[in-house]
Amino acid sequence: MNQLVYQFNQDVVESSHYTPDKIIGKGAYGIVFRAKDVDTGERVAIKRQRNVFKSVEDTVRTLREIKILRLIHHPNVVTLKTILTPRNPMKFNDLYMVFEYMDYDMRSMLKLNLGRLCTEQISAIMFQMLQGVDALHAAEVFHRDLKPQNILLNRDCTVKICDFGLSRVAFEGQCLSPTHLWTNYVVTRWYRPPELCSNDRYIYNKSIDVWSLGCIFVELFTGKPMFRGYNQIDQLATIIETIGKPGCRVLDTMFPPKIKKYIAEFICHKHFPMNLKAAIGHLADDRVIDLVSKMLSWDPSERPTVKECMEHAYFDAIRDTYARDDPATASPSPSTSESESGSGSGSSAALDPKEFEFETTATENELYLVVCEEIELHHG
Repeated sequence: MNQLVYQFNQDVVESSHYTPDKIIGKGAYGIVFRAKDVDTGERVAIKRQRNVFKSVEDTVRTLREIKILRLIHHPNVVTLKTILTPRNPMKFNDLYMVFEYMDYDMRSMLKLNLGRLCTEQISAIMFQMLQGVDALHAAEVFHRDLKPQNILLNRDCTVKICDFGLSRVAFEGQCLSPTHLWTNYVVTRWYRPPELCSNDRYIYNKSIDVWSLGCIFVELFTGKPMFRGYNQIDQLATIIETIGKPGCRVLDTMFPPKIKKYIAEFICHKHFPMNLKAAIGHLADDRVIDLVSKMLSWDPSERPTVKECMEHAYFDAIRDTYARDDPATASPSPSTSESESGSGSGSSAALDPKEFEFETTATENELYLVVCEEIELHHG
């Protein structure tokens, strides 16, 4: 911790404004530590993103996250408060991003076994997750990595979605055009929908996030991941064993020949009935089974939208408590006038494509400048 504090003091101009006191997360990306804002007394989480410019891909992922969080504001999406200023803006490798502090991520909460969640808590947590993703989808943002580690919670069951490094913004016609196919290698395997469990590229849509949310929904009841395959093929086998085999049309249209052959051989002479009730446990009533079965449909076109999930009868008792009339606010880009962007309140609009031109056109040097511009926007 002492070394971290020393490095923090060396790296950023505003280091005296924060007092780090605890490391709360580590990963390939870097370190997250808890700190106190000296001026306000507020707890914050500071993410030290290591080696931002190590590769173009790393820089692009970082830029996607900080741009999405600057442009989208919603109570169920984590708030990026600021990006701290490097002491040497002409030569730096690490970014320090200041987020609002949350007590747990969902994976830590479930691992710590902080008491079994009651049905009221589960419905409240799930509805807030849906609201957050609905705000993203309204702005044409695909999260693409929804999992318990990327869901933050407070002790009062307030929910915030975080980690947008794999997220993408869809612009007009992009996800439907074969010339703009996105990679299938997204979503952590246990929360990855079956259409992405192959090496072939598949023209997917927002229903990939719905599948991931369905997996998390079950995990809130059981405390453990629903589909724990050890590779792509085993993941498909685990899904079949739990929810049953896909229909012929899905099998023919969704998977390449090698995967189709494997599935056909796997299910030959076997019968896998839908077994959601056993998978979820005694706390799940018929409404839970109905909603989960729809969210975990083999056919992406048959999965409900996030908004349709929110309208399900399962949430009738709490909808009025948590529902919001303004799903999100999308901030205009700095070059967009107020008259062009509207009042800045109400429903979320699709984001300005100009904000994401760096994804396809920027060189390494240009990406460096875009990162510097993003830092300046937090201090303008």
